[in-house]
Amino acid sequence: MALTRAWRAASADHEAEYLDMVRIATLSACLPARVTDRPPPAAHDVIARHAAGRPQPEPAARAGRRGGAAASRRWLVAAAALLILGIPTALLVRPGAHDVGLGFGADAFVTGPAATATIVLNDGSVVELAPRSRLDLERTRSGRRVALDGQAFFSVAPMQGRPFVVRTASGEVRVLGTRFDLAARGDDLQLVVVEGRVAISGGGLEGELHAGQVGRVVAGTPLPVLEIDDPHEITEWTGQFIAFQSTPLADAAREIMRHYPVRIVLTDSAVARRTVTAWFSDWRLEDVMTVVCAVTEARCSTEGDVITIEPDRGRNASQ
Repeated sequence: MALTRAWRAASADHEAEYLDMVRIATLSACLPARVTDRPPPAAHDVIARHAAGRPQPEPAARAGRRGGAAASRRWLVAAAALLILGIPTALLVRPGAHDVGLGFGADAFVTGPAATATIVLNDGSVVELAPRSRLDLERTRSGRRVALDGQAFFSVAPMQGRPFVVRTASGEVRVLGTRFDLAARGDDLQLVVVEGRVAISGGGLEGELHAGQVGRVVAGTPLPVLEIDDPHEITEWTGQFIAFQSTPLADAAREIMRHYPVRIVLTDSAVARRTVTAWFSDWRLEDVMTVVCAVTEARCSTEGDVITIEPDRGRNASQ
C-alpha cells in the first residue's frame, strides 16, 4: 500500500528521476559492436532489462537469466558507453528474463485527471495508462493477469504458452503477444486492436478481433464489430509514446512516420521483415532511428526529411 500511495503522489521530479535511472538500462543492446567484438543481438533478443525504480529481482528470478556474469559485464559496458554518448531514454527488453509474475514493486498504478503513466512489467510488456485510470497486477504463477478500470494502451510481450489476460468489469481480453487499446469503465468497453489478434469474452462480445477492428459494449449491450482503416487515430491520446513488440520494420517505419515529419524508405525486403521490440516516449527522431537501425542491424542515412534504411553491408562482411 505504501508503494501504491507513493506512485499516486509521483511528481515531475519523480518522473525526471525515473528517466535518469532508465537511461542506464536503455539502448544497451544497440552498441555491442562498438564496445566488444561480438555482433549486435538479434532484434527478438532485445528487450527491456529493468524498469526504473523497480527493486532487484528475487534470487530465483535472477538465477534464471541467460549469459551469466560475462553477459552482465557486457551489458554494463554498453550502458556506460550510452551514457557517454548522451543518447536519451529508451527501454529495450529481453523476453523470458523473468519466469514468474509481473511484479514492478507495486501492485496497483493510479493516474490523476491529467496524468499518464508508462509501466514496464517484468515480462517485457509495456502499458501506457491513460488519465483517471487504474491498473492492478494480479499475482499468479500460472499466467499473466492484470485488472483495468479506465483506459490503457498495451504492448504485450509474446510468451509461449502464457497468455496475457486483462480483466475488466465488462469481461476479459486474452492475448499471447500484440498491441491494443482498451477502455473499460463500468459496463462500457472499447477494444481497438492495433497489431495481432485479441480474444475477448464477456459483456455479450465473444470471439477474436484482429488488427484494424474495434469491439464495443455500451451500457452492457454489445455493438457490431467495426472495421477501421487506421486504428492509430483512436490511440492518439498516447501522444509521442511508441511501443513495438516484435513488430516488422516496415510496420514500425509507418508508425514512426505518423509521429514525425519524415519519410522512411526501405530499400531491402529482407530488412523490412526484421522486427523491432522497443518503446519510446517523447524521443527525438534521430535517437529513435539510432535504436531502430541498431536492433535491426541496418544502415540509416538521412537527406533532408527522407531517411533511407538499407542492409549494413560493411557489418555483415566483417562478421
